[in-house]
Formats: sequence, structure tokens, C-alpha cells
Amino acid sequence: ALKGHTGAVRSVNFSQDSKHLITASDDKTAKIWSLPSRKFSTSLVGHSNWVRCADFDSTAKLAVTGSDDKTVKLWDVASHQALHTFYDHNDTVNCVQFHTDGSCIASGSADKTIKMWDIRSHQLIQHYGAHTEGVTSISMHPSGYYM
Repeated sequence: ALKGHTGAVRSVNFSQDSKHLITASDDKTAKIWSLPSRKFSTSLVGHSNWVRCADFDSTAKLAVTGSDDKTVKLWDVASHQALHTFYDHNDTVNCVQFHTDGSCIASGSADKTIKMWDIRSHQLIQHYGAHTEGVTSISMHPSGYYM
């Protein structure tokens, strides 16, 4: 067992190469673990409320987190620094995922929306508001053409 969070763990995702694991927790952090050694690697600290979700890009050099603080954060894994914070949601962010090509991140929120941002320009590029209740899960098709 991997021990390190001081609050409930809300989300767990593997890197594509299966060498890392990212966990999101009520302790307001996301943590990265090295799987070959089964050891804690680093904490991503910067959210002001529970971290509900986290994901790696295909290289595991970038991570994204979503929180009850209504923000989505893009992280540099090596420096464990937030590269950008997206403030467009009006409620808890329940799910986040990188686009298959790594150029965008998508998030779903209790505010009943799905949003997608370009990670280079930090611009909101899509806003989907067709849901009548909060969005709790999203998934990208491997082709990148569907969500």
C-alpha cells in the first residue's frame, strides 16, 4: 500500500508508461508515485480545497488537477509547479483529462458544464453546457475526435 495522503483519495490514474501514479485527495494535494520503486515522488500543492481528480499527459511530464476550489491547474511534474490555473468553472471540478494529442485538457464540473482549454495559449476553446446535472466523468476516445 502507498501511504502519504492525510485525507480521502478521490482519484487515481496511471501514466501511459505505467511508471507513475497520480492520486488526488481531500488533503488539498495531488501526489505522484514512482511505481517501479513503489515510493512517493512529489506533491502538487496549490489548491485551496479538496482535489477531486488528476491526470497525466502521455509523457507524464505534465499533470492536470481539478478541485472543489472551482479551478483546474496545469502542472509541470519535474518542478512540481503550477504552470497555469483555469478559473472558468462556477462549482466543483469533478473530472479532468488530457486530450490524446496532449494539446488540450478537458474538465467536467458540478456546474453542469464540460470545458476544454488549449494548454499552450491557456484559452478556453470549447464550452459544453447541455447537461442538466453536474458532470462527474469524462473520457476521450483514443482517436481524439470524440469525448
